[in-house]
Amino acid sequence: MKKPEEILLAFRKEIDTTPDKKQKVEKILEFGLTYGDNFGDRMISLFEEGIALSKEINFKGGEVICYYNVLFFVGMTKGVQKKGYGLSIEEATNLLNELKHDSEWYPLGLNQLAFFHWFRGEYEKGFNIIFEATKLTSAGNYSLAWNNFGLAVFYFDTKDYENAKIYYQKALDLFDKDKHIYGRSRATNGLASIAIIQNKPNEALEYLNFCVGVYRGLSHHSGLSRAVNDLGLLEKANKNYPKAIELLKESVDLRKEINHFQGLVTSYTELGEIYLLC
Repeated sequence: MKKPEEILLAFRKEIDTTPDKKQKVEKILEFGLTYGDNFGDRMISLFEEGIALSKEINFKGGEVICYYNVLFFVGMTKGVQKKGYGLSIEEATNLLNELKHDSEWYPLGLNQLAFFHWFRGEYEKGFNIIFEATKLTSAGNYSLAWNNFGLAVFYFDTKDYENAKIYYQKALDLFDKDKHIYGRSRATNGLASIAIIQNKPNEALEYLNFCVGVYRGLSHHSGLSRAVNDLGLLEKANKNYPKAIELLKESVDLRKEINHFQGLVTSYTELGEIYLLC
């Protein structure tokens, strides 16, 4: 499996050898969507590059979505101070309204706006926006799968697991149709989490084994650490403590490589509980 730095360097080479500026921006957005949680604030400079390129060619969709991503990573990364990224939620909404007649990019922007409200604890607004996004997104549009996925996440967070399962499955079906392997793994990971909560270990194991294979193939440290951590919890439930410890230690190692501190706290806590049981 490649190191995170190798992934970033390979992508940098790909961008530098892509002549079409719009394609460069689209590649930046796709890379951020897939690998963003592996690199955190290191993504900011890439999205700033996307903003500059979009402005050069008057690609408003790329400019706004890249800008939204910068706002997201600035907001989610403690200690990062970036001049010019202090937009209020109202200003961010007005910025998105510039895309209202863009059927390709507007629904994806709504997805990100919904998550802004969600992380601020404004759950009703988040739900309303993501519902609007799913209604506006036509069949075959790339955003539809991610909007269904976002809706599944919101239902999951509010412990409505039945609806979460419905929308994870809808997202999975759309990702399957588009042959979007990373999207498939994210939706499948969501279904695995629900199976664990609903005490369906065999179903969860099948989902997680699929995810592990995909994440290893993508060298996706963040996703793999989640899947391996959950496999560890299944082994813990089966009282196979040595295997659970092995898996959770792997999750710790993966999370250390990408400085995923919140994830490390989770894995260390689970390890501590297992050691108490041994």
